Amino acid sequence: MSVATNETIETDYLIVGAGAIGMAFLDELVHRTTSKTFVIVDRESSPGGHWHHAYSFVRLHQGSQFYGVNSERLERVKGRLEYATKYELLAYYEMVMDKLMATGRVRFLSCCDYVGDGIVRS
Repeated sequence: MSVATNETIETDYLIVGAGAIGMAFLDELVHRTTSKTFVIVDRESSPGGHWHHAYSFVRLHQGSQFYGVNSERLERVKGRLEYATKYELLAYYEMVMDKLMATGRVRFLSCCDYVGDGIVRS
């Protein structure tokens, strides 16, 4: 048996997808505005996009310093060429999301799909 609940959420921006692009867009908007609110929706239980489905041995094919969001460096040692692993990337995006949510202006709806017309289903 499933129970349907309806909740109305007011937001200035709805972002679909908490992968690299969605997170970079959210990060820029949060840091360039002071009063806007954001809802980000993703099918996965945590941010990271396609990295959830990558093989465990897969790494970035570019230096970590060129990847991620502007407000938080991904590279561990500045200036050292590193290629982050799948697990490092997933942990990084989780940490970034936590920081963005701590602003009180971001709500993350995990395990949800945006189906259009302002409707999100979990």
